[in-house]
Amino acid sequence: MIKIDNLEVHFRNEMTSTVQQVLKGISFDLNEGDALAILGESGSGKSTLGRVLVGLLKPTAGQYFFMDKQPYKNKADRKFLSENISIVFQDYNTSVNPRFTVGEIIGESLNVLKKRTKTNINIKHNICKLLNDVGLDETYYDRFPHQLSGGQLQRVCIARAVAINPKIILFDEPISSLDASTQVQIMDLLKDLREKYNLTYIFITHDLTSVTYFCNKVIFLYEGKITEAINVKDIHKTKDNYAKRLLDSILEV
Repeated sequence: MIKIDNLEVHFRNEMTSTVQQVLKGISFDLNEGDALAILGESGSGKSTLGRVLVGLLKPTAGQYFFMDKQPYKNKADRKFLSENISIVFQDYNTSVNPRFTVGEIIGESLNVLKKRTKTNINIKHNICKLLNDVGLDETYYDRFPHQLSGGQLQRVCIARAVAINPKIILFDEPISSLDASTQVQIMDLLKDLREKYNLTYIFITHDLTSVTYFCNKVIFLYEGKITEAINVKDIHKTKDNYAKRLLDSILEV
């Protein structure tokens, strides 16, 4: 579904005219049904790579194929990418409009889908269905974000991401702001949704628990480079020194 070949991202400092290379020769494939973890420390380039993958940042060099299309080559392919990939952010509070009800938050995505497919979608019926899919119900329809717990609001954000009927959902640290018991509930929910909607996941994180819980592949990112790409079931067999240090540091926390 995704093929990245020798991807690079450079940022120029306008004040000093110096150039910083943030991503360096990134190459990997993502297949349908995968749940790929991108694991690395702060400053490793995870978020920059995520922005490239969802169409928000044009790479400086290299190739990006999304379902055999090239989003950074023409507008039609970029539009195709935006229609088929969703994002769930870490900060559920700032990723929703506080003046919108739950129905309006999810309804935005359904209106986009309705316009794109030119079909007669029953918006309210589908919102209620999505609420049930994420473990809520119709009583949440008219609630505002401040009336929800963190876990409930993140469920709403997940419902919004699923609403556009995407092929891939990218999660940027989606559970790190939640308490431990809620994290497990959200991870169980994501496993169920992946099977129900035949979704492919990209999981940007520094949390090893979420990686081993439902990801099947993991990429270790260090200073903008992939140091190891391995199946999660073989993660304990890694020979890469950075991967070993990162795993040890996570396990010690």
